[in-house]
Amino acid sequence: MFIILWLINFNIITVLLEFFAYYFYFAFSIDLLNLPVQLVKLLLDVIIMLSGAPIIFWLVVAYVILRIVAKNMGYTRLDHREAVNREFIGKQSLLIMNTGPMGNGKTTGAVDMGIQSSQISNGYCLRIGSKSASSITKSII
Repeated sequence: MFIILWLINFNIITVLLEFFAYYFYFAFSIDLLNLPVQLVKLLLDVIIMLSGAPIIFWLVVAYVILRIVAKNMGYTRLDHREAVNREFIGKQSLLIMNTGPMGNGKTTGAVDMGIQSSQISNGYCLRIGSKSASSITKSII
């Protein structure tokens, strides 16, 4: 309910109407000289609307942004660790003996190495398949 009152109070309907009016005007006239003026007007309307937003709104926005940044940082760290694992697997022989005390992560490491090695072999197969497919299409043409 609060969001609806906030949107009505800050004329979101007017901003939307102005946006769609210019959108249809631009679609028919393709007036590029008027585009920066309309973008500035839209930006000013949005700034005025957002300047009256309550603290809880900004907290939610900050939380969402932090979650996105944390997720991207996590994926970057995982990609780096995966590259390190691939390099390690590439340097090893065909047989790896995994020993250690209980609860040390032997199963997790073995599963990770198995998944990584299958992805590496799938990549090799994909490259070989694409090379052979390109040579077949060249011979047909």
